[in-house]
Amino acid sequence: MKIRPEVLEQLEASTPSTEAVQKRVREYLAVAQLTIDDFARRVGRGHSGVKIFLSGKYITSTGSSSDVRIRRALVEFMDAHPIEISTQTNGKLYETSNVRVMREWFDRCRDGREMAVIYGPPGSQKTFVFSHLIAEHNRRELSKNGHGSRAYYVYCSQNITPRELLKKMAKAAAIPATQSIAGIINALSHHLASRKSIFVLDEAQHLGIPTLEIVRELNDCAPRCGVLLAGSHSLMRLFHERAAELEQWNARLSNAIELPGIAAPEATAIVEAELGVQPAEKLKMLLDHSRVTDGFSRKKQQYLSAHRIFRQIKKIKAHPLFIAPNTTQKESAA
Repeated sequence: MKIRPEVLEQLEASTPSTEAVQKRVREYLAVAQLTIDDFARRVGRGHSGVKIFLSGKYITSTGSSSDVRIRRALVEFMDAHPIEISTQTNGKLYETSNVRVMREWFDRCRDGREMAVIYGPPGSQKTFVFSHLIAEHNRRELSKNGHGSRAYYVYCSQNITPRELLKKMAKAAAIPATQSIAGIINALSHHLASRKSIFVLDEAQHLGIPTLEIVRELNDCAPRCGVLLAGSHSLMRLFHERAAELEQWNARLSNAIELPGIAAPEATAIVEAELGVQPAEKLKMLLDHSRVTDGFSRKKQQYLSAHRIFRQIKKIKAHPLFIAPNTTQKESAA
């Protein structure tokens, strides 16, 4: 269908240039690790047309007077389905024993397509650490020209439904999520088929049994993806109290790891790296203010909250008389 000149002029004025769209599509394919065929199918265009467009021969090959229609379709799709693969982090990650445990199981679930649970009290920095691990992993894998593995972070909000969770997972993987539950699962499976992948589902204590069963299906069915559930003690209480209903889940869990608080020597090393060596009395006061009673565990024991430690550090650094420590000081926790 021929475009009227006045309409063509309006489209040209509101659509990026051919070169700009070609560049954006190539970047989109690289980050999302999609083939041209996969991308074209999602946009709803023929793969040969997209391929010819990217080669710069669309007008001469198709006999069209303009390539604005395909440009417009590609731009509208990318605007509607932005890529949210995490590669950026904020703050420094100290290699505490908790971090090493989370890193070990992050790698294991990704490479072995396993499922595991990591749970702990508020302040054990599950969100902060997994955000770092995911960004660190994706930065490394993005350079592998579409052959690298992928890690995705998904926050599980209160009372999230199976469909809402799948839509969040699809969005994280840059997959259109307008289909039925079965359609989204099929789209995710197709997308994950060519690479090892892991989904970290944070605040997983908010997941109900129907939603957990949808997650299990993604791990059960080929190509399978790794799943790491991160949450509070309420998450493990759900697995214990509803064991009969979660029999299939419990049979597939590789492990359930409880995170303790930061050890005192680790906390001391972090404080010294951030503030410099502190007088014993001042250090004791800072750590005492960072202790929290874990009301959710059976033992009701106290632990050092990483969140509180860094809040105390931030408060001290904000003081006008604070002097930064020598940059050559030890920068990592033992």
